[in-house]
Amino acid sequence: MVNFSARLLLKNQVFMKIKSILSFIICILLSLCSAKAQSAQNPWNIGIHITGNAGKMLWAGEDVNNPNFSLTYPETVFRLGYGFGTSVSYSVTNRFYIPCSFDIINRKFAIATGGVATAIDENFQLIAIDADHIDYKINQASIALGIGFKLLEKIGVELLPYYQIAITDQKLKIGKVIDWRKSDFFQQSQDYGISGNLKFIVNSFYLKLGYQYGLKAIEEYCAFDANALPLGKYQIKNTMGLVSLGYTL
Repeated sequence: MVNFSARLLLKNQVFMKIKSILSFIICILLSLCSAKAQSAQNPWNIGIHITGNAGKMLWAGEDVNNPNFSLTYPETVFRLGYGFGTSVSYSVTNRFYIPCSFDIINRKFAIATGGVATAIDENFQLIAIDADHIDYKINQASIALGIGFKLLEKIGVELLPYYQIAITDQKLKIGKVIDWRKSDFFQQSQDYGISGNLKFIVNSFYLKLGYQYGLKAIEEYCAFDANALPLGKYQIKNTMGLVSLGYTL
């Protein structure tokens, strides 16, 4: 009788432990399901990304101070840069959302020289350098805010006005003669324009294919003739293609 009671008590204790463990597991599963349901209803979406870009500058027009003067504008070419940032979006409906992004961008571009570039050395003497391009680079902080539309559940298009401000001096490099140094005759301070993105979502990852077109005419590019005499300041606009790979937090 004593042994039977002991065995029954032991079985009850084991049963209670199993019941407690199952109750704990069920509570965890219910909590996870509830959290998932709440996150699915959460309209906010936050992500971080890295970006590769190809930047170029466009001539915006001739010198208005010399309407009879014709300047042959040199060719401009793309140069590769990089960046990183964060993106935030708010779902307004099942289709429409408001995207916002903040990025630090290393922008580069180049101007063709026709084979020879002129520069002023440390002694303020004009020198000729055998180089095909003058390369420029600058670091900028960029913020963009706009509207997005989901074409499909995992594919969206975005239109975002952007504003950028320089956070470092613009530098130039000419061939192997002049390494990266501050550009004394050409400094970009700020830029604004329109950007568009095509966004693809795969689980927690997203890919953005984007393009920026500058609307601001930057009147800071100084042109010089072969004798280093100034020809005036000429307007440029920035343009840039971007590829961003991100992860949703």
